[in-house]
Amino acid sequence: MATNIQRLLQHTRLGGILTAPVIYAVVVAFLLLDLLVTIYQQICFRVYGLPLVRRADHVIIDRHDRPHMNFRERLNCAYCDYAQGVIAYAREIVYRTEHFWCPIKHKSNLHGQTGVYAGYMEHTDTQDFKKKLWNERDKCRACKSGCSKEARNPGEDLGQPPVGNA
Repeated sequence: MATNIQRLLQHTRLGGILTAPVIYAVVVAFLLLDLLVTIYQQICFRVYGLPLVRRADHVIIDRHDRPHMNFRERLNCAYCDYAQGVIAYAREIVYRTEHFWCPIKHKSNLHGQTGVYAGYMEHTDTQDFKKKLWNERDKCRACKSGCSKEARNPGEDLGQPPVGNA
């Protein structure tokens, strides 16, 4: 055991050793985020009739099993897989929430918006606001594959009013 620790210390940069506790302490935040967004969607999405986000579609831990990696490298890969997955899972829940509650574009351009954002109402659009809001809510309830452009079915355009509701 002492030999393994000595070898680890010899082959690891000091910065890596010093920052590891900071990096791994954040796992608590990811675990808490994972738990809270899961509870949030289980309650709220069911009340509003929104399709649930499948956690397994986003949290995919599959890079840790490469045979050439040591334990530390595998742990690091699993951690990154989990962190990226939780963020993607939470992001999709936020997208569906935003699509349902406030499908209105911001005044300023935002980075990282999904394709569905293009179909949101303009910030200055006040004509038939309630009707457009309810149309967007109906589309959000009907969308089983998610709100992000990547999650939608090919040809599914959430920016267009649903047939029969226009």
